[in-house]
Amino acid sequence: MATKQSPITVGVLALQGAFVEHLRLLNAASQTPSNSVQEWNFLEVRHATELAQCDALIIPGGESTTMALVAERSNILEPLREFVKVLRNPTFGTCAGLILLSESANRTKRGGQDLVGGLDVRVNRNHFGRQVESFEAPLDLPFLASADPDKDSPSEPFRGIFIRAPVVEKLLPNMSGEQVEEGEKPETVIAPSLQPKGSSATAATGQKVEVMGILPGRADRLSSTASLTLDESEGDIVAVRQGNVFGTSFHPELTGDARIHAWWLAQVRASVLARRNEEPQSKDSTLRWLVDTRELWNGESLPADLLGLLPAATQRSILAYVQHRDQKHSLASHLLKYAAVAKLLHIPWSDITLAASEKKKPIYQPPSPNAPTLDFNISHQAGLIALVADTGRGVKVGVDIVCVGERNEIKEIKEVGVRDWVKMYEDVFSDADLTSILNEAESSKADEVDTLRLFYTYWALKEAYLKMTGDALLAPWLREVEFRRVRAPLPRGSSEYYDLSNPDEAPGTPWGDTLHDVEVWRNGCKVQDTYLWVGAWETEYIIAVAVEGRADYAGPVFETVDVERNIRPLAK
Repeated sequence: MATKQSPITVGVLALQGAFVEHLRLLNAASQTPSNSVQEWNFLEVRHATELAQCDALIIPGGESTTMALVAERSNILEPLREFVKVLRNPTFGTCAGLILLSESANRTKRGGQDLVGGLDVRVNRNHFGRQVESFEAPLDLPFLASADPDKDSPSEPFRGIFIRAPVVEKLLPNMSGEQVEEGEKPETVIAPSLQPKGSSATAATGQKVEVMGILPGRADRLSSTASLTLDESEGDIVAVRQGNVFGTSFHPELTGDARIHAWWLAQVRASVLARRNEEPQSKDSTLRWLVDTRELWNGESLPADLLGLLPAATQRSILAYVQHRDQKHSLASHLLKYAAVAKLLHIPWSDITLAASEKKKPIYQPPSPNAPTLDFNISHQAGLIALVADTGRGVKVGVDIVCVGERNEIKEIKEVGVRDWVKMYEDVFSDADLTSILNEAESSKADEVDTLRLFYTYWALKEAYLKMTGDALLAPWLREVEFRRVRAPLPRGSSEYYDLSNPDEAPGTPWGDTLHDVEVWRNGCKVQDTYLWVGAWETEYIIAVAVEGRADYAGPVFETVDVERNIRPLAK
């Protein structure tokens, strides 16, 4: 089984129109053989913060004037223009979506229709008349042959559903600014000019418009002012593409036929992966921080000035803990998150917004689609807090800390027997991992401490991997994951496995043994795009890190952070 790539997120603009139908077909299209090798996330987009999470976007059919008005009032119109025209992200518009993506639209009163732009075309709105004149027609779409490369025969005609549909009336010249001549025509509106950002976006913007689909026999419906680059006898242009912006006059989302969506997802994947490979990944874009709170803030209350650096709701959640140590953990954890964003992204503390993903993983919300972002994860146990953060595009991180002696489980192991104790966790670990733990436990050299350390090494690796994916211990695939080349890292004071060339393991530091070659497997296949690391800190702690999507990850060298010296200055 092939390993799935880092997730690609596709949004569907959900302000008005047939967005639910698009989501259904996207889910169906993601299961086709060529797309199932990729992990996909699909979400409804109503706000700029949701758009900022997307690699690609669909603008559905509906009422284009209403959609544009709601977009403006929701403060998402300008982010949409940035997403499509500045960043040139893959975008697909159907019917009303095609109108919004056009650089020029006629049969429109000035000020009555805002456009996003992105396609150098003029569209004729409501070309086929009123709602009662809607119709269906079979369409020959040659590009669909690539959606199913295993078929030798031409693809079947696609059922085109036209509801108050536009057509592409003219292919316009590619221009760096506004389509000024178009703007001088009566009852015609044009999209504002925006310059692309980055080499990929610039190259995509400079491409010519391709005609992807024609409706035969309806050219006589065109107004007398129409001007096509094709012979009018060929019919009406109902599908076009310019770079990675694609639009159709008809509604494929209303057919139940997922072929166009499957083809488009393949285009999205190629575009997104190409961009990710082009993006430089600096080693300076990662953080690995540790904070030891065991001797921190041991007075009766937390420092009010540090609490005041956080939003009021966050302050209340911290103070809701009954135990002082839990309050310390929570305060330090929140400060670390804000500090990581401020340091890596150079954003003022007061401008930082943190939220939770759909899977409840803490995330940073960038202010706009083109703003830099990062993934971070945090763990705390028995007074020690670890944070891992990375700004790489598509990179995901997870971290977990365990304290081997915190729960005094050696007594329990002796009472029930090691085999029965380990089997209490058989719903968490794969059969192979359970076997490895039991084999070690039942060897003549191992004692209860050795068993516990190996058990918690596997536990920390599993937790770090789950947190990286955004899932939890209830994930349905939990037992499919196994770890290989695992041993318990020896604690500080044990020199048997020290690698003195590794700065993590040098004597005099809190670090003991560290492992850099752990492998993760799912359903019998090695996961290629994930780096795992696990190390011992002092005598009781084990820390595991999981990173997906960064080929040059060299392993964490954690920096021990002082709140007063390292974090407080970042808040100023």
